Amino acid sequence: MRVLAIDIGSSSVKAAFWDGKQFRARTRIPYETHFDGPRAELDPTTVLRAVIKAGKNVRAQKPDAIAFCTLSPGLVITDTTFKPRGNIITHQDRRSTTEARALVQKFTEPWLLQHTANLPYPGGIGSSSLAWLATHNKKILRNARIGQLSSLVGHALTGQWKIDPSQAVFLGLWDIQSWQWNDRLCRTLGISKNALPTCQYADEPLGTLSPTIAHAWNIPAGIPVLGGFVDTSAAVLQTPMKPGQLTHNAGSTDVLCLSVKNPRPAAGLLSRPVGTRGKKGEAEWLAILTIAAAGSSIAWARRELFPDISDPAWKKTLAAACRQATPDTLDDETLPACIPEFSGRRAAIDQGTGGAFFHLHLATTREQLLAALLRGLVRQSASHYQTLSHLHCPTREVFSMGGATDLATRMHAAWKGKHTFKKLEGDSMAGLVQLAARALK
Repeated sequence: MRVLAIDIGSSSVKAAFWDGKQFRARTRIPYETHFDGPRAELDPTTVLRAVIKAGKNVRAQKPDAIAFCTLSPGLVITDTTFKPRGNIITHQDRRSTTEARALVQKFTEPWLLQHTANLPYPGGIGSSSLAWLATHNKKILRNARIGQLSSLVGHALTGQWKIDPSQAVFLGLWDIQSWQWNDRLCRTLGISKNALPTCQYADEPLGTLSPTIAHAWNIPAGIPVLGGFVDTSAAVLQTPMKPGQLTHNAGSTDVLCLSVKNPRPAAGLLSRPVGTRGKKGEAEWLAILTIAAAGSSIAWARRELFPDISDPAWKKTLAAACRQATPDTLDDETLPACIPEFSGRRAAIDQGTGGAFFHLHLATTREQLLAALLRGLVRQSASHYQTLSHLHCPTREVFSMGGATDLATRMHAAWKGKHTFKKLEGDSMAGLVQLAARALK
């Protein structure tokens, strides 16, 4: 089985060709998320061009399937011809706090959690951004089509306007009780259900590759296209997906996922389906906690605190600071401390003012500030582990991935449970191959 795999994130499109034995011709097309105060947006034209360029660069040879995943939420508004009317609103957007509060006041937390699995977190759930648009730019929603970035990419590849359950739940309008778009929420936001995508599982083909894209990629038209589910699902799909299993991605954003058989909605938590038809014994839902800026905050420290040292010196400095983040130092008030919320909290209605350092003195060094930042990240990870362990007893085996390996090791040491850690050698691309195998089987 040969698969063209495409992963669309907030900073780049990655693509690779699986020839049945290994990946060949990996490529990465970078772009930028545009920040303007609380706004965080992607230009849809730039993203779609990057998808086309990535698929062209890979030069896939007669793939049996095309599978893709995307960031989420990535709210997209188009006209009736599916031409975007504005930028893609990403999970880092924080302008809709007032509207999110109003939705909670109108519907109540218990109702929202029961019906949508999540509260309308600003940026983190698409309904908050839709409420902001309904207040500040109502014209954009008239005679519109509404979906996620996955819907936009799927339409570009196949001409179909669709969405999978993982993306639908993060759009914030999908009712997990009736398994359809919620009438009450749609009416409140002034949205016609006809404007929303058709929902289907990610391992069911969205459609077939259009002749236009096939020509650009120099491959046959009519190849089945599937996926569109949230990028984290592509990682989880490589695991046994047992209830209680933890998957940890220590990267720019730190993501800790607990696999559960049924939804376990709670305030301060992200809940969503994996997005595929569950097999016997598999967990079908994920309970997720994130540190919005984990690796990103370390990159900030490198740029702002240590701009004068070489990369090898920085690696030694970072490793030394990581070694100081031991469980017995996490709550030591004699040491400099840090609350690492530099990008806010993804699963919170009310956002703080950002990251903060405490217990500083005139003798505090930049190395101590870095160590304080790392202790803060480890402390937050330990708190996330504790929260998820109350939902379901974690299994002993934990699957880990991501580039921040030294930090991840310190995080794991701070967790209360006893675990063995298995590194996922494959990234999201390997998960997309798994997705294609499920679909074509």
